[in-house]
Amino acid sequence: MMDPGDRGARRLLEVTTWNTRGTKSKSLELEEAIGLIRPDVLLLQETLEKGGLWVRGYRTLHEPAEVGVAIHRDLEASKIGSPSPHFCLCEAKGLLGKLTVGSVYMPCGEQTTTMESLGRVMRKLVAKKGSVLLGKD
Repeated sequence: MMDPGDRGARRLLEVTTWNTRGTKSKSLELEEAIGLIRPDVLLLQETLEKGGLWVRGYRTLHEPAEVGVAIHRDLEASKIGSPSPHFCLCEAKGLLGKLTVGSVYMPCGEQTTTMESLGRVMRKLVAKKGSVLLGKD
């Protein structure tokens, strides 16, 4: 957890990562867990969503069928970087100023390719943006 500074009462940044193995069949379970945990940032893997990804109370950014980032609606979020089937990156504003967050999924047999691709993107992001927080399954 990180201290997001003064956002009303002093509090910590709450981040949760979850390999859903499909969000449609688990929508009630997902909604209940989010209601209990109440994260600021939710990093999702294996969403299996071909169209839009929707999480009540959150802005969602995702790559179809694989990964997504849900940012609490009180915060600003914008997707950054090129589309990738195995990671989704966004810039969240209002947490620690600006923070780059990303959800990563590494399917069996594609770990090396995914790490190489992610490594290239991370080198550029860290040089430009500074703080980066990644979560994976």
